[in-house]
Amino acid sequence: MNKGFSLLEMTFVLLALSFLLSGLLSPLSARIMQFQIRQTDEQLQQTIDALIGFAILQNRLPCPDADGGAASGGDGREDTANCDSEGDLPWADLGVNGKDKWNQTLRYRVQKNFTSTTTAITATTTPCSTCQFKIQRKDGTRLTVFTGDSNVIALVFSRGKNRKGDAENDVNNADQIYTMDDLFEDNDKISPDNTFDDQIKWLSKNELFYRMVTANTIYP
Repeated sequence: MNKGFSLLEMTFVLLALSFLLSGLLSPLSARIMQFQIRQTDEQLQQTIDALIGFAILQNRLPCPDADGGAASGGDGREDTANCDSEGDLPWADLGVNGKDKWNQTLRYRVQKNFTSTTTAITATTTPCSTCQFKIQRKDGTRLTVFTGDSNVIALVFSRGKNRKGDAENDVNNADQIYTMDDLFEDNDKISPDNTFDDQIKWLSKNELFYRMVTANTIYP
């Protein structure tokens, strides 16, 4: 008479279930990751739109929130004394969600010449000659001009799942070079640094001027 499974049979059943669950959870995890990436990409674009809206209403761009630094997130308010440094997104001033899908505060940098509270942006406003933001891929391929005016006046980025700036996107980027590339994660953990999961969007001077001219805020 069969009184139930033996210990050996139960072991085989549990092993089979574990293999089945791992096969199901892996694609589910990948789908969740892709969803988070898409949502963050949309959030970054909405943030760029909010920056343009701020410029149209205030005739300037906001400064970063420098209170919290890279780790804590600050109060979401701009710090006008620290306009020429990278900081957290001033999400409260913009009225947007300042956290990415991994609950990290978005990072933000802006050309200080476009943040003046006393001199409004005009069609002749030019970026600071010594603070040119440059964008490249991980292999060094340039996505913006590196010599002279890069036309990048503001940028915002997410540090991704690993919660740190990868490649050139390190904290308080002193060389003003930023990296945008295909997302890559070393799932085999061969090297903890063999990962790139940052997402970045930037605002060009031409795009801002076009939107401000369209809104009759500045005149060519």
